[in-house]
Amino acid sequence: ARPGGGEVGGWGGPGRGRAWLSSGSCQREAGCPRLSFSPFASISQPVLEVICSRMRYISSQIERPIRIVALSSSLSNAKDVAHWLGCSATATFNFHPNVRPVPLELHIQGFNISHTQTRLLSMAKPVYHAIMKHSPKKPVIVFVPSRKQTRLTAIDILTTCASDVQRHRFLHCTEKDVAPYVDKLNDNTLKETVVNGVGYLHEGLTSMERRVVEQLFSSGAIQVVVASRNLCWGMNLAAHLVIIMDTQYYNGKIHAYVDYPIYDVLQMVGRANRPLQDDEGRCVIMCQGSKKDFFKKFLYEPLPVESHLDHCMHDHFNAEIVTKTIENKQDAVDYLTWTFLYRRMTQNPNYYNLQGVSHRHLSDHLSELVEQTLSDLEQSKCISVEDEM
Repeated sequence: ARPGGGEVGGWGGPGRGRAWLSSGSCQREAGCPRLSFSPFASISQPVLEVICSRMRYISSQIERPIRIVALSSSLSNAKDVAHWLGCSATATFNFHPNVRPVPLELHIQGFNISHTQTRLLSMAKPVYHAIMKHSPKKPVIVFVPSRKQTRLTAIDILTTCASDVQRHRFLHCTEKDVAPYVDKLNDNTLKETVVNGVGYLHEGLTSMERRVVEQLFSSGAIQVVVASRNLCWGMNLAAHLVIIMDTQYYNGKIHAYVDYPIYDVLQMVGRANRPLQDDEGRCVIMCQGSKKDFFKKFLYEPLPVESHLDHCMHDHFNAEIVTKTIENKQDAVDYLTWTFLYRRMTQNPNYYNLQGVSHRHLSDHLSELVEQTLSDLEQSKCISVEDEM
């Protein structure tokens, strides 16, 4: 295995491969891709790794520098990522998780109830009390596990409001002002909650309903929005207080409750961020009691990012073979030397099942990985191998 990263030849020779080798636009322009990395496994992460590796290889072949802007949460191995991307030390910035545009006050509240639905019921009043304690007048986003729970939680909040004899506590305009917007809603329950200052968002709402709720919340007309966990990435809202109501959701594929991916939790926490409006943001995480230490560790400390390319190598090898970037087994090994996977193998050998960190161990492991991947593709009749090459 020869080292990649632009110093030595990578995926095959300069006279073959993708069409970019003869592309005039590629010769003239050096792109500036903007990428977002996560220190946790996700579907898109290996795709980003392949894109970056390929872009750097192209840059070396056409002898034109390329600018890559990569964003991530705090990393404990930022230098490894920077070296792989070709970033100099002066162009690499890595901040502690506590460094934020708006300081964050984080509270983690544990509930010693193992049954998920019972635990959610027990969180109903604490959610209301958290709003009254941490953000009685400022915007609040409550994240819940499912679309059904958005409606139930919104109703629970208003029920507790009514018991305090302040039903319209969270409505910061007159009912007459909000009436034209309510008329655009089809969901009768949503109409009822919005006129009392609490909206909810989930994937089942129409685009019009989502726009109305988001507009009312952004303008300050309603104070509270309850959102399903999937929308933490898809909505453009921020609040003074974010409440994460439980950290498990039901996975229909395996018919079991599973933990939120930690990067989803980080995204939710990041919604408590209103620069120029707040001096600080606040977040309350309500979770199973046994998870408190887990969240303290992962939310307060930087984490390493690892490659997961070896778990989905087949798709990427198949694509490169089709375009003739990989034409033999040596090309496949060279292909891997440009990846983040190659750089991390020697840094964290146990994670990648390496027996040692010597050049021989690394070369043998890459060769074995290539052999197995190509064999699987051949057995699936995706490719054909001629002369054992």
